Amino acid sequence: SKIQVCTNTEVFQEILYRYYSLDKKELAHQACKLLEDITEPILSVSQEDITKAIALLKQYSINVRDAVHAATMLNNDIRHIISTDTHFDQIPEIKRIQP
Repeated sequence: SKIQVCTNTEVFQEILYRYYSLDKKELAHQACKLLEDITEPILSVSQEDITKAIALLKQYSINVRDAVHAATMLNNDIRHIISTDTHFDQIPEIKRIQP
């Protein structure tokens, strides 16, 4: 059985930032291409997502990037995330799946 995998533009920014800071530009390009190939849709982060992220930051002990991801998920009716980051466990509307 297949699952639909989506992501947001912030994930690409994180990948590019991390690998470029390590001077691994080609790896950054490959990782982004792979992610692009397996995800549909790729969601943009909206002003509504930022507003929701701020509300989540006030309510939960999560970092800013995770708040943006969670807000984008919730505003797009996405309730499952594959992540090792246990911060998502604090948000009852989101079910984290350990990879």
